[in-house]
Amino acid sequence: MFLEKNDKITKRQYNVMVWWSPYKKHHIDYHRKCGQIECRFTSDREASKDEYFMGYLFDGAKITLKDLPKTRKYDEYWALYYDSSPKDVPFLLQSIHLFNFTSSFSRYSDIPLTLQPFTSLEELINYKLMYTYGQKSAFQKNIKLAPILYLQSHCNTLTGRELYVQQLGRHIAIDSYGACLKNKSLPANIEDDATNPRDIRNFYDFVSKYKFMIVYE
Repeated sequence: MFLEKNDKITKRQYNVMVWWSPYKKHHIDYHRKCGQIECRFTSDREASKDEYFMGYLFDGAKITLKDLPKTRKYDEYWALYYDSSPKDVPFLLQSIHLFNFTSSFSRYSDIPLTLQPFTSLEELINYKLMYTYGQKSAFQKNIKLAPILYLQSHCNTLTGRELYVQQLGRHIAIDSYGACLKNKSLPANIEDDATNPRDIRNFYDFVSKYKFMIVYE
């Protein structure tokens, strides 16, 4: 998988990317290869002096304006990874132009996280987990499902979504999984932490049996 020590390495073949992390005790240093390109990913900031250095990777949940590289070369890349709500780091919205590439849940990201679990286009567009309205009505009756699913483990949010779901539940049945307003437990083949299912395919099959799902930021 990796280039041998005796192989001739060119800048085109080998690149160094630095994970800009404030947690110096958690050292990262690993290699990945995509096609003919070999990359080293490290949290060692001194690696930015390497002749094959290409740029920095930033985790939006850990980034602060006080702790950014002091200089930036015209040919170095900055990439941002962020998997949470923009409200948690509002300054990123005004600083997004600093990054050459972004990966988040926004559809405008260069690499949207929403599609990460899928390994191919066919897996995304197939109809294997699509059930008809009649089939979903049968699931409601046979396996005792409510028409609506709510799945959330991050509670007491600024938007007050729990209050909305609670009020809606007075008028229509809602199956609530996760830590917030929990009234049912997930099946045994799906992890208890509803926001981090260990088998994403089992999870998709389960939620697809519901007629509606509440998605509320």
